[in-house]
Amino acid sequence: MAKISLIRSAEGISPGALTATVPTLPLGLAYLAAMARSAGHEVQVIDAVGLAVDRVYARGPVHWVGLDYPEIVERVDPDTEILGVSNMFSHNWPMVRDLIRALRAAFPDTPIVAGGEHTSSLPELVMRDSPTDVCALGEAEETLLELIEALTADKPLEQVRGIAFRAPDGTLQRTERRDRIRAVDEIPWPAWELFDVEAYKRAHLTSGLQVDSEPASIPMLATRGCPYQCTFCTSPQMWTTAYIAREPAKVVDEIQHYVETYGVTNFPFQDLTAIIKKEWIKEFCEELVERGLEIHWQLPSGTRSEAIDAEVAGLLRESGMAHMAYAPEAGSLRIRKLVKKRVVAERFYESVRAAVGAGLHVQTFFVMGFPEEDTSDLRKTLRMLARLAWMGVEDAAVSHYMPYPGSEMYDRLLEAGKVDQSDRWLLAPLHTHGLRIPDEFQVNENFSALTQSIYALLGFAVFYGVSAIRKPGFFLKSLVGIFTRPEHDVSRLQRALKGFLGTKRFIVSERE
Repeated sequence: MAKISLIRSAEGISPGALTATVPTLPLGLAYLAAMARSAGHEVQVIDAVGLAVDRVYARGPVHWVGLDYPEIVERVDPDTEILGVSNMFSHNWPMVRDLIRALRAAFPDTPIVAGGEHTSSLPELVMRDSPTDVCALGEAEETLLELIEALTADKPLEQVRGIAFRAPDGTLQRTERRDRIRAVDEIPWPAWELFDVEAYKRAHLTSGLQVDSEPASIPMLATRGCPYQCTFCTSPQMWTTAYIAREPAKVVDEIQHYVETYGVTNFPFQDLTAIIKKEWIKEFCEELVERGLEIHWQLPSGTRSEAIDAEVAGLLRESGMAHMAYAPEAGSLRIRKLVKKRVVAERFYESVRAAVGAGLHVQTFFVMGFPEEDTSDLRKTLRMLARLAWMGVEDAAVSHYMPYPGSEMYDRLLEAGKVDQSDRWLLAPLHTHGLRIPDEFQVNENFSALTQSIYALLGFAVFYGVSAIRKPGFFLKSLVGIFTRPEHDVSRLQRALKGFLGTKRFIVSERE
């Protein structure tokens, strides 16, 4: 059996941003660690964020949270036989690249395998700019096991599906794409015992509602993939369009295990599209209710509206749903069609009405600045924001469009020369989460960056202005929460005002 090290680098953050997320427990890495251990391999996990959740430093133009790469290298077991480096987001690539270079210098003869969504999207860039030996592409649990066997037994890499590797002549070679895992219930549960789960709780690095009175949160995955093909999303490249759901009872088995083992009672689900089939979500909720598990569970990443009606919304609430998000992305039907966001407005409103009526905390996500958008489309988004606020939606995120490598829209913009693969563009998401989008990152030719920024500001003003009229008590409570430690600190309004008032979550120290 092999000895392997699985590594997550420090993560880039946007302090004071309105729409950026914070680093959370690395679910993908925990699954890989569990898979390797189930096959008998010895696994070392180095989670740079979890090992230094309170350390944030400026390095170059970016703020990073976690261990710096020299400190990671020092922690690697000198006897490790394979180094695995995970990178979910492209904006982390400059740090990950430096980490891989440092690992190569310290372990010149040890194979380095890179994985994650960034690697799957841009394997050529990863191999060109770093001494990576192999890129694992897409869903990687089965790929990892085959790679371990091939690398430790000196077997031909050509026989491993789902990878890109450096041939002896230095060229990049790809193997046949690996089929998606169908037996998802047979994948071992994430190896959270190898991570400092409590550290993320202490630092408030949790997606969704942050409930201070509860023990640490543990992220969950009930489904894999998404059947839709939104042009701004990397899912079709990473996961294909195969949508595979676990058995509801087995998902609840995992939740119950965490409740009994760790005392955890808050579960943010990180599914790309959690709710598609009504019967599935009903069975899941009924299983939670039947077992009497007093938990909170959340869908902070957004879900579809088609299966959520009054019956389902009531079950969601009864089973412990604390927070859910919808992602219509745009108020304009024209734009939703262009980006392949299949949302029927009236059915969407019906679903939102049911969720709000059931007492769920509902959030919505919008994007401004899609390449084809014009100001008439932006005005339709403002109208949808106003309507949702009047319906009782409690929170809204209005972000600027930023092309993500691996998406259909990114490939078109890259071919047109509007974006490139420089560090400047890879880091762009960290600089576009505020109200003002820098001119250099504006890809829409129908209006200026200033105009787009004004509409984003109007989006927040319209939504929270209508909310203040509709529910003045809730609005005032949110304002008071800026100066206290609110139990549910997820409001974009609170986050924005905290940033303006200097009460940001992170304290940044200068560091070379």
